[in-house]
Amino acid sequence: MTDTRRQRPPVPSSSFAPDQGGGSSKQGVGGAKNPWVRTGHQWTLTIATYNVRSLLQEERLVELEEELEGVKWDIIGLGEVRRRGEDFTELKSGHHFYHIGTKDKSEAGVGFLIHKSIAGNMTEVKGVNERLAQLTVKINKRYKIKVIQVYAPTSTHNNEEVDKLYEEITELLKNSKTQFTIVMGDFNAKVGKREDGEECTIGKFGSGERNDRGDRLIEFSISNKLKIMNTFFKKPASRKWTWRSPDGSTKNEIDFILTDSPHIIQDVKTVNKVNVGSDHRMVMSKLKINTRLQRHKLLRPKQSSINLEKLQEKRIEFQLQLQKPVPTFGR
Repeated sequence: MTDTRRQRPPVPSSSFAPDQGGGSSKQGVGGAKNPWVRTGHQWTLTIATYNVRSLLQEERLVELEEELEGVKWDIIGLGEVRRRGEDFTELKSGHHFYHIGTKDKSEAGVGFLIHKSIAGNMTEVKGVNERLAQLTVKINKRYKIKVIQVYAPTSTHNNEEVDKLYEEITELLKNSKTQFTIVMGDFNAKVGKREDGEECTIGKFGSGERNDRGDRLIEFSISNKLKIMNTFFKKPASRKWTWRSPDGSTKNEIDFILTDSPHIIQDVKTVNKVNVGSDHRMVMSKLKINTRLQRHKLLRPKQSSINLEKLQEKRIEFQLQLQKPVPTFGR
């Protein structure tokens, strides 16, 4: 249940601001007064995505929080929330809940559950539509991480809707720059095993067969230099699938976590413990960010590039010059 009496005062500049391309954003969102505190230069985050199938009733939200007891988490992206409109509230637990959906139908919908320990580090929540939302979290003065939650159309929808969604995600990636980016959610796509030339986006541990929507997801990932991190960690087959058919006969991996910074991802796994009656399983990632190392990379001078082809041409030319006979001059 939500508790409107315990709303904490918003931090400065807290207001809904127009979005550049639909939807709205809440900048300087109200949250904990004290920002997230970590010591040293090692920072860890646990970020997950979960298609809950419905949080329409308040009881379902309470059930989700109960299921999360004993589970370490910081941010959970939610799919198929099915709540109408847009809202951001603090729960009795102190955690924060954001959602965006359509105005007149209880379908689709995405959102975030933000742990109370990092609520003060939220800098922006941006809802694009009922299939796409973004949360930005400040790690420290220098670094931010952007988390984009996706709920893609199912196979009953046409390809034009899918293409439009990927275009909207691409716009978010271009218009809102952060040092680290996570794109995650229910993509309703099967990427399967890696094929030749896909090493840049798929790891060695893809599972199942690929479908057309999987091809589209791979194209999107390659064009935006994102890696599908589920495929980079070896797990038993029983821990790979994220969706199960009603009769249990079909199990597919269709929920994914993507990033442009694969070096910060320590693990990606499914979570069996959290179950609110959905036919999906939660997919959880563990992040570790070394701010000292990241700063060193930024300060390290760039090495001048060398055109090896031209260098080889010059070497050949020099060798030819040496092979020419030395001219002799008569007296």
